[in-house]
Amino acid sequence: MRSLTLPSVAMPIELVGLLKLPIHSTVESTQELAEYIISKPTFRYLIQKSFHKYSATGSIDQILRNLGWKNFRNRLTSLYIYRLYHNDFPRESQIDYVRDILDFEMELEDLTVSGHSRSFLVGLYQKMVRIVYGSKDHSYASFRTPEEVFKLLSLGNAKAYRVDILLILIWQLSDILGFDKLTEMLNSEDADFDSILQNLSKEEGLLFTKNFLRYGYSINEIEIFTSELLWGKE
Repeated sequence: MRSLTLPSVAMPIELVGLLKLPIHSTVESTQELAEYIISKPTFRYLIQKSFHKYSATGSIDQILRNLGWKNFRNRLTSLYIYRLYHNDFPRESQIDYVRDILDFEMELEDLTVSGHSRSFLVGLYQKMVRIVYGSKDHSYASFRTPEEVFKLLSLGNAKAYRVDILLILIWQLSDILGFDKLTEMLNSEDADFDSILQNLSKEEGLLFTKNFLRYGYSINEIEIFTSELLWGKE
């Protein structure tokens, strides 16, 4: 058995909650996003302070309209990445801090339902693991989804609302069963995850469960084991 271990990491709850919202280019989505931010005073203050040049009055709605959703999302996330490196928030957002997350998101574009940022979320998780654990444990300094996992994901032709859960599922199965064996299983006519999971030993199943729990804890989402959360509706 191999030993992929997904650690838990203290991700900013307000940002994580925002990244889990389905955001579309509609007035209703912008209003929902603004309401979410306004309901969290400390989060709102950070945004008003960091993006003051986009609204002299500190209007969250105006900031969102001037930046656009993805630009706002990326720049807001860069504030938190900067703080991990420097122990304080920057005066202004710096998009370079999230370039690698954006590259990762592009890798999953064909599997991601429009308006969802779950691929960005799991990319952020991996970057935070590298920053937080990399200096303590060299094995985490290059903590990234292996290329073989992207190849396995490409075997499917369906989009997932929670593509992060799908990615971690495939990543773990590839690590435990091996790339070739999992590829064969996924290509079989009667392939389904329930039957594939039956190939795990008790010890492997325990590690599998613990990894999902640690990721779920990191993104404040423990109820990630149901099929509805993987393939279900919003």
